[in-house]
Amino acid sequence: EGPELAFQIAMQQELERSLQLVQQQQYSEHMQQQQPFPKARGTVRQSRLEEVAAEVAGLVPQVNAMVEGKESQEKPMAHPVELEALLKRAKDILEASRLTEQDLEGLGWPTRELKAIRDLVSSLQKWQSCEQAAKEALGPKLEALTDVVTVLEQMFTAWRNLSTLTQQGDPERIRIRADFGMRSRASASTPLVSALLDKAIARVRHEPDLVAVRRLEALLNWQVELGSKSAACELGVLPFLEQMLKELSECLQGTTRLQSSFQMPGNSTLLSTPEVLWRAIVHGDLASVESIIRHGGLVSGRTQDPSGHSVLWNAIAFER
Repeated sequence: EGPELAFQIAMQQELERSLQLVQQQQYSEHMQQQQPFPKARGTVRQSRLEEVAAEVAGLVPQVNAMVEGKESQEKPMAHPVELEALLKRAKDILEASRLTEQDLEGLGWPTRELKAIRDLVSSLQKWQSCEQAAKEALGPKLEALTDVVTVLEQMFTAWRNLSTLTQQGDPERIRIRADFGMRSRASASTPLVSALLDKAIARVRHEPDLVAVRRLEALLNWQVELGSKSAACELGVLPFLEQMLKELSECLQGTTRLQSSFQMPGNSTLLSTPEVLWRAIVHGDLASVESIIRHGGLVSGRTQDPSGHSVLWNAIAFER
């Protein structure tokens, strides 16, 4: 029985090994069938290149016609819509080929030129989104000062980037022959930017947010220092900025005095200069009371006036 048992065990182990090999082979065959392109990578790549060669050949002269110095410049300047259509065609070719731009360069694919067009179109779209944000900020909704300053920062930056790409600058940079109507865009945007600046100053007077005021001051100083090279100059609002800076300086001084007047000694509920708070409560000036709270001038409803009456008492007494 011993030899027979050993023989059976050996046979069973051999069968298990054979079965395992068969399963591995079947799995390998199955995975090969699942591969969308079982051919060698080089063969597949070449096949894809051949499929899109005609499309690439048709795209290249269209791109070159929009690049300075590439082909005859007798054609009129391209419109932004034409650039977008060209980028869509290039994207469709890439998606159809399932190859990278580097793979297509062997067919003459204009990688650098297309990047220059993408950068230009992207800058225009960014500016347009900033215009929309500015219109929303000027709407009926009461925007915080920090939000208005953010929109202004984005507008000046977006315009500077767009203007740089549309002007003759670095000779090493590819220049696209496109007419973005920059002068018309600037003229049309002047009232929008001016209104946004007016709203910022109005919010400064109403909402003494020291951090936002400092951001606005830094933004305006930056534009003034750039002078004729600034986005503010091209957008026609540079002459207003120096006067705005003076107003900001006055507001900053007032805000600093306001904050210092609200400093409370230790944990006392007595304010060192309470008249501003009590005047706001008596007249029902909720915005001023909220501003005092934000700046730490009022942390308790038990804060007392010189007569020993609390904020809560005054609010009830004057029906506020």
